[in-house]
Amino acid sequence: MIIYQTRRHILAAGLLAAATAASGITPANADVDFSGETVTVVVGFGAGGGYDAFGRLAADHLGRFLPGNPSVIVENMPGGGGRRSVGFLAEAAPTDGTVISVIPATIVFDSVVGNLPDGVTAEDFTFIGRLGTLVTGVATWHTAEAKSVEEAKEHMTTVAASGRTAMSSIIPRTLNALIETKFEVIEGYKGTAEGVLAMERGEVDATTINTSVMERTHPDWLPDNKINLLWQLSLERSDSYPEVPALVEFAENKGDETVLRLLAAAGSIGRSLAGPPGMADETLGVYRAAFDQMLRDADYLEDANRRNLPTDSVSGEELASIVASVLEAPAKVVDVLTEVVSSDE
Repeated sequence: MIIYQTRRHILAAGLLAAATAASGITPANADVDFSGETVTVVVGFGAGGGYDAFGRLAADHLGRFLPGNPSVIVENMPGGGGRRSVGFLAEAAPTDGTVISVIPATIVFDSVVGNLPDGVTAEDFTFIGRLGTLVTGVATWHTAEAKSVEEAKEHMTTVAASGRTAMSSIIPRTLNALIETKFEVIEGYKGTAEGVLAMERGEVDATTINTSVMERTHPDWLPDNKINLLWQLSLERSDSYPEVPALVEFAENKGDETVLRLLAAAGSIGRSLAGPPGMADETLGVYRAAFDQMLRDADYLEDANRRNLPTDSVSGEELASIVASVLEAPAKVVDVLTEVVSSDE
């Protein structure tokens, strides 16, 4: 048990011991000191969405547990379904720990289909830990003809998306290819908040939505039947929404199931913190220790609850293991998804 003298001063020895225990790393972590520094949490999506919410939650608390108590700020860097921020993290971000990111949940998918910068794979990033998951899926507005995936096979349904390589575009187009739904993807929306507004305005029939954000910003939508949740991006139905099908349930054969499982794995990665490739083991160990301490902190947990954000976290080691296990996708699956990503239809 680590004893705090004040909330702002963590015993250096305790932090070092926790870092060693949490990471299995035994370097001179005491040399890592962020005194006078500002740590930037890069969020690859616009303000107001799920990634942004988790990034700001972490920014408000993480600095208390890092040596030197640095200031922590959020920088939004939207573009390409989060891939702009991934490119920055992989190719331009400093590796000294002053820049980390709420890594896109699609990092494994992007790695498998070759969307990452040349020579970089998902395993190259330094995973600090998962803050929590969000039940994410596609919802249609109450005025839309399609109120289920089955009805989307009969009715053309427009869906807001950020870009061609974003999950908000890839998943509807994958379902079109596999089970002959009739989703028409409208791209160019910068994030969840813009897509939601477009749906409310009637510009599109549907959009990707995070249920935790929805419960916070639009608590009347589900009780008043203003939206229809078509699926949740997950390997199985969540306890919170047992009536909403998991994406994998729409598979009509084993091949389809393998494709959809790779896409749905993003739900297991959730909203996670990661550093750039090349971050020193010492720095990663300190971050993982600070992360674990933050997750046990009463103020952090109370704040997460106040913001209606889940705290179903996993450690950096567990997260890295999830990434490694999902990376082994059959070549046929890669071919199917690569064709969907590159298709203009």
